Amino acid sequence: MHLRGVECFSKRIEALLEENKALEDQVEIRRSQLEVRELRRMAVEEDVAWLLQKGIVRVVDKVVESAKFSLGARRMKTTYMAVWVEHGKQVIREPISLKKFVTSKSSALPELTKGKHVELKSFLEIDFSSYLRLGELDMKDLRQLCSDPNVEEEHPKGSTFGVGPSSTPPGM
Repeated sequence: MHLRGVECFSKRIEALLEENKALEDQVEIRRSQLEVRELRRMAVEEDVAWLLQKGIVRVVDKVVESAKFSLGARRMKTTYMAVWVEHGKQVIREPISLKKFVTSKSSALPELTKGKHVELKSFLEIDFSSYLRLGELDMKDLRQLCSDPNVEEEHPKGSTFGVGPSSTPPGM
């Protein structure tokens, strides 16, 4: 009987040791993931600092000068005007009724403004990046857009732009 108890106890110890090893492996994996994330965070911080320092003015200038941007801005303005002109026509057509004014509110605005708010909300939810035809820029494209071809700039070591030895954190 005593021998069986020792075997059972021995198996339990082995199982616990295996569980402990698995947990240690998971801890090590999590540590490496944390290191990779920390490297990414540092690279993003450097990218943001670079953009704020050198790139943002150039991005704005180039976007505003862009024909695609101008076309998109005109389309946006046209859409905006169409929404408000149509809203104005609806307001003019509706007969004014005293029942439509909410006197309980301090401003006593008519309920007619609800339609304006709905239309304004729908306008604000428009996908402006499509209207402006900007598409998606990754950081490498953004750096290229920002860089001045006449000036050679030093890029951050840990940047996510694909520049330099540590552009991609290890393990990625």
